Amino acid sequence: VWEYGRVWEVEAMTPAGKQEIAATADGTLIYVETTIKPQTAPAAVMATAKATVPGGQVVEVDEKKGPTMHQFAVKLTVDEVIHYLRLDPAGALLTHGLRLPAVVEVRIK
Repeated sequence: VWEYGRVWEVEAMTPAGKQEIAATADGTLIYVETTIKPQTAPAAVMATAKATVPGGQVVEVDEKKGPTMHQFAVKLTVDEVIHYLRLDPAGALLTHGLRLPAVVEVRIK
């Protein structure tokens, strides 16, 4: 749940590659996300990503486009930590999150 309320996502392989379509329950399109090759992302986006996570290895780059949105998501790894960056097309950093590996123990008895 985010500023649009509950959002539904559908992932599909299309001629454009792996895509994710996000919409609200009433069908309002939020964005279409397409996984792209890092070399096709704007140079400013990749420069900011590399400066933000020095030594990070690029795992995935996604372009998100919608009626009111255009941004890039870049996932980089350093050791076992995944850095998840959201950037605008000019390379401005919007968010920087970490995805940490974890072991969860759940008592079942």
